[in-house]
Amino acid sequence: MSQQIEFYYDIASPFSYLAWHRLNQLVSEYDAQLTLMPVALADVFTETGNRSPAQVQAKAKYLRRDIDRYANRYRVNFTLNPHFPIDTNLIMRIALVAQENDALEQYTGALFDAMWSDGKNLADESVIKQVLEASDMPSNWLDKAKDASYQAQLNTTTKAAVDRGVFGAPTMFANGEMLFGQDRIWVIDELLGARSPF
Repeated sequence: MSQQIEFYYDIASPFSYLAWHRLNQLVSEYDAQLTLMPVALADVFTETGNRSPAQVQAKAKYLRRDIDRYANRYRVNFTLNPHFPIDTNLIMRIALVAQENDALEQYTGALFDAMWSDGKNLADESVIKQVLEASDMPSNWLDKAKDASYQAQLNTTTKAAVDRGVFGAPTMFANGEMLFGQDRIWVIDELLGARSPF
């Protein structure tokens, strides 16, 4: 039975983008299973009293260099999106539509790349539809996601994440361990390789 990694993320998070790519590398290496858990990061911050590192000038400056460091380490293309920060609530609701259609992995990869590799303005609904169509997904998923039921579902999944201890993104659960931040993925590497990380 393959080991499972649960991945809580929001497309708004550049650190989630890095984690997404590195986790997929590990899943392939160890034949593990990655379970995607989309959440509304802004609501996680509100519920936990946390805030974006981008709001702390010194931290934002440091982390900008750190992102480049890890992107190089993981051999991942990274472009600081000129439209960042953006409200990704609609994007994360569309993720739930994609999940209903067994396309969450495809959707997540396409939106992460559009946001953090291609620098697209995902606050623009017409751009979101273009990304969907270019990735062989129906553009009408955007319109469907505007139904209030998807907002309610996103609220529920986000609250469940907070209740579990999630306070930011990315957050991963592996072998019963909660790990926050893409810079803790080395622990998952050790766990999947049956090596003690401590």
